[in-house]
Amino acid sequence: MRIALISPIAWRTPPKKYGPWEQVVVLLADGLAARGHDVTLFATGDSRTAVRLRAVCPRPYEEDKSLDSKVWECMHIAEVFEHADDFDIIHNHFDFLPLSYAGLAAGDSVDIPRNTFHRIANAGKEDMVFIEVQQGAYFGEDDIERLEDDYGRV
Repeated sequence: MRIALISPIAWRTPPKKYGPWEQVVVLLADGLAARGHDVTLFATGDSRTAVRLRAVCPRPYEEDKSLDSKVWECMHIAEVFEHADDFDIIHNHFDFLPLSYAGLAAGDSVDIPRNTFHRIANAGKEDMVFIEVQQGAYFGEDDIERLEDDYGRV
């Protein structure tokens, strides 16, 4: 599968010090690649990863105050969606800004806020690939309250 991962650009991926989202993204990128997926990481130019790196922002804007964060964030996200057809899925770890571009891409992206009830369904004719990512210290499924499940996990 061809996967694009969007990392924030406030800090390098992985971060030198602080940067929890950037740390999650690089672990996910390298882990997916180790499982045979074709992964492209969209992050700052100084990022370190085992996968293909695409960058428009040369370095983290938190480390270089001459970089206007909003300008570089918009250019960063635009770069991802200009190449949306190159990927089967675009996985967003940036924040809410990529959602404003999502309607421009061939595929769909979904952001589900914490503590909300939701149901994912495939209304299309093609197979759907769904990747669910948990964040935090615990990654088990026994803390998920399933109200209904077509796959026998209730």
